[in-house]
Amino acid sequence: MRSSGGIIARLKATDDHFPAIFFNAHVDTTSNGKKPQLKEEDGLYSSETGFLGADDKAGAACMLELIDTLQANPSAKHGTLEFIFSTQEEVGMLGAKMLDLSVLTARFGYSLDAPGEVGTFQLFGETHLVLDFTIIQDFKKSHISAINVARSVIHKLKQVHFPQSMTHEVKEFKGTTDSLGSETVFIQMELAAFMPLEEIMPYLEEVKQVFF
Repeated sequence: MRSSGGIIARLKATDDHFPAIFFNAHVDTTSNGKKPQLKEEDGLYSSETGFLGADDKAGAACMLELIDTLQANPSAKHGTLEFIFSTQEEVGMLGAKMLDLSVLTARFGYSLDAPGEVGTFQLFGETHLVLDFTIIQDFKKSHISAINVARSVIHKLKQVHFPQSMTHEVKEFKGTTDSLGSETVFIQMELAAFMPLEEIMPYLEEVKQVFF
């Protein structure tokens, strides 16, 4: 079953004595705007800078491995297994909200995402801000294009001292021009962190100062 919210896959039960169970992982990931610097230790790769995408591709990989293992071992006994690959989790769990969960036969399952003891869950998520900025330049008057202004602004964003735990990324950059010589550039930026909004506000103000 596929929708814009993701994919729900199902393995039929090999033994009806076992209950139906679902597993969930989201297939989208995020970035903190930094290039990963890979470190390898005992065959495992990590990065102290950019994200490698284990959130939550690690969970999706576990689900795919389980499917492959069970299909390769048809004698293994299990109930109906349902696998939910959701999208757009990093922007407010939009994918999960679009999925038709009424098609599930499982009444309980496991989300392969957040850390912690099995059976626990998180009571809060990260604060997520979407910032829209528009730059309008009259090239006939200023002789400086809006694109060049935007490039300068994005370069100055590197001077903002974001904490390592905060993700920040320019998600959209596009421009238009009209016959009168006016140029418009639209920039969309995202900030996200596991901290209260009031703790993010100082960094938001730094970003605003770069633009204004």
